[in-house]
Amino acid sequence: MIANRNASRLASAWIVSTLLITGCASSPSQISSEKFIKLPLVPGWFEGKRVWYVTTDMSDHAMATGGNANFVPSLANALPPDPPVPGTPLSIDRIYKFMNFDQGSVLPSIPQPLGGANSNREYSPLWQLYAVYWQPGKTPHELHSEKEVLEAQDSGLIRIKALRIIVNCPVIKVENALLPGAELP
Repeated sequence: MIANRNASRLASAWIVSTLLITGCASSPSQISSEKFIKLPLVPGWFEGKRVWYVTTDMSDHAMATGGNANFVPSLANALPPDPPVPGTPLSIDRIYKFMNFDQGSVLPSIPQPLGGANSNREYSPLWQLYAVYWQPGKTPHELHSEKEVLEAQDSGLIRIKALRIIVNCPVIKVENALLPGAELP
């Protein structure tokens, strides 16, 4: 009798933990008869590679409205204390958005590879927005990596300003590699 109760408890715990783990991983066919939703891809750069991501949520109302994203003020709670405490692991990373020059944002990390086999522990789809401004009198040109962005700042070509804005932008395509299960039209 006790063994049956323990087995029943273990089975119940397994079912609950499985449901919790897979709660966000339901297949599209389980949700509805529609299999795909079309979302705009946003181009960017990582270490000289072309990447694409989707922007779903922003902690800033004006940017969310203008960017057709969900306004999620609670995302700002992911920001570290100001100033950040050295050595504290964070769930956010920087994303460099160019404010006075038309080019894709620069990401300092991406999933490598895309999908469940990602081994890049630095990657997070939550980004703190860093606004990049080309300095007056300097000739803007595309920058394709965080290293290039920081070198341009050190050279006085650009100014970078950390904004207290968090965006949720999962990377779904790197060069020709696509997130498993995703399809291009």
